[in-house]
Amino acid sequence: MKDARAIAQNYENLIHTVAGYQLQKEDTLTIASIPVMAQYDITGLLTDFQTAHPNIKLQIEETETTHICSRLKDHECDFIFTRKEYLDASCQSLSFYDDRLAAVVPRNHLLSKKKQISVSELRNENLLLLSKSPLHYDKITEICRQKGFEPRVVYTGTHMDNILDLVNKKHGISLLMQHAVEYLHHSGVVIIPLKEDFVSTITLACNDCRQLSPAGKLFWDFAKNKIS
Repeated sequence: MKDARAIAQNYENLIHTVAGYQLQKEDTLTIASIPVMAQYDITGLLTDFQTAHPNIKLQIEETETTHICSRLKDHECDFIFTRKEYLDASCQSLSFYDDRLAAVVPRNHLLSKKKQISVSELRNENLLLLSKSPLHYDKITEICRQKGFEPRVVYTGTHMDNILDLVNKKHGISLLMQHAVEYLHHSGVVIIPLKEDFVSTITLACNDCRQLSPAGKLFWDFAKNKIS
């Protein structure tokens, strides 16, 4: 009987050792994110997870929006943070943060005192937009055309702080995601909500949560609990 108990205990110890070895082999998670980590406190989630699970190494990589989904599909990373609009239908995702498109104008602009405006009020304005993308260029062009005019785009760029500086210097106005602009605390611009409700959702996504590594499942569950 004593031998049987000893064998059972040795087997249990072996199972724990193998499980620990498996986690150790798979304890690095590669997470790619579009360049909005600070604005939406993605960094806070990653820091909290790292504190709770110091044995799991996080490899964080900032990736441009146009490439991030293909990186996930090609298994170059375990998870991505991106806007829901860009996700492939086959991905599984958790909604992380909802943001809304807003107008950004100079502080002394004629529209700056308004509580809300329509896109149609921008038909005679020079527009400064983030570089051509399905969200920040094509979608805005589509909205303007629905209101009966062709947008007068005079600048496109990849850095929001440059756009805000140009708005401040009265080179034009912009249409940007409200919370992302608020995070930058630029004193020379005013953010005005739009009557047209266009929402963009930051999401955490993976290929298939059922096929995640043990470390990956820990991160997925941790994020789900934080978000809910």
